[in-house]
Amino acid sequence: MEEDYYFEGPEKNLEVWFEAPTVFPVVIEGGVKHPRAKLGLRSIPREQWEDLLSAVRCTILSSTHTEYMDSYVLSESSMFVTPYRFILKTCGQTTLLYALDKLIELAKGIGLTHIQELFFSRHNLLRPDMQHGPHKSFQEEVKYLDTFFAPHPYDGCAFTLGRINDKDTCYLYTLDSERSVPVADHNLEIQMFELDPEAMMHFYKSDTIRTCKDASDASGISSLFPDAILDGFLFEPCGYSVNGMMGEHYFTIHITPQQGFSFVSFETDVPMTDYTDLIARVLDIFRPSRATVTVMANRLAAVNVAAPRVPGFQAKDIQRLEFSDYHLLYARLRPSKYSLPSSPTAPMSPMSLPSDVDRSGSPALSDNSVDPLPKRIATADRSGSPALSDNSVDPLPKRIATARDRACPM
Repeated sequence: MEEDYYFEGPEKNLEVWFEAPTVFPVVIEGGVKHPRAKLGLRSIPREQWEDLLSAVRCTILSSTHTEYMDSYVLSESSMFVTPYRFILKTCGQTTLLYALDKLIELAKGIGLTHIQELFFSRHNLLRPDMQHGPHKSFQEEVKYLDTFFAPHPYDGCAFTLGRINDKDTCYLYTLDSERSVPVADHNLEIQMFELDPEAMMHFYKSDTIRTCKDASDASGISSLFPDAILDGFLFEPCGYSVNGMMGEHYFTIHITPQQGFSFVSFETDVPMTDYTDLIARVLDIFRPSRATVTVMANRLAAVNVAAPRVPGFQAKDIQRLEFSDYHLLYARLRPSKYSLPSSPTAPMSPMSLPSDVDRSGSPALSDNSVDPLPKRIATADRSGSPALSDNSVDPLPKRIATARDRACPM
């Protein structure tokens, strides 16, 4: 390994909710009428997703399709697609926000013309100088997002979470409007740094760890949700990504195991009244020296948005935000003792979905009228810094000429 090699593990995250239309446009394909919008975003062909991802500088490695969602493992993290929700997580030097123009264009093409909610978030980057486009600073990212969402009625707003003079600052951009997601929405994200080297050895290829399943089983990841459908990738010579699907819910884990910049992210929307036990299990697998936890839930979700009390860790810098329809909690976790928690000798008991979880899949239609998709009010150059314009236009960001090769942690 080169001494100056570095890989930016923390992801940039984008989640967009679209309103289901009340009237579904019918598309004629091969002489057959096909109501594409009933499948929503899931009706978009793979080649169009690949085109979107080329602007982001990543590629699809594998995909899994269930009754409820489409899961994509990417060269840099993951993408999930349900009828009316789009989730994209990308690490490394990707240009995630360049997906927005194309996503809005694709959504319009299948009759999805209203955005209900949007979240863009990321952790503080250790090497922002290595980023491209608007991702060199949060200020540039906000400026870019504002070209879509700052004008009324979307009223985009930006927040900083955690200490601004600390490595664990987190950033969030969302919308402040009257729209709301018509189903229970909840999310847990854990970002872990300076991981235990012994725990990270499970994510290097070796004589005993040859596949993603080997790494999942040896590390204990398979025990978190034993009934989940897993789709993962073990990189050469190290690095790990997995998507898990449980009915209409998901989890995803991404691991950069090298010492000096080791990182693990865990995210799920599995409904639980209290995430404390799950947080403890995840921390016990990876044994980080520091971590951040964010819990977000809307008013329809029965989730205890409270600071986690995890054995062996202290929660610090606890912040709570209340939006028009969501509650958010941020906490910074540090081991409460010099020695990190040891791995359990007995298998972890499975975490399972509550029996009363609604598995209907598609969100209910909203009776509230909302304003149509935003139009760009700026033209982006290749640096990602949009030049403000008095005219309302809707250009796509200029694309990267070719898809970037996999920036696999080496």
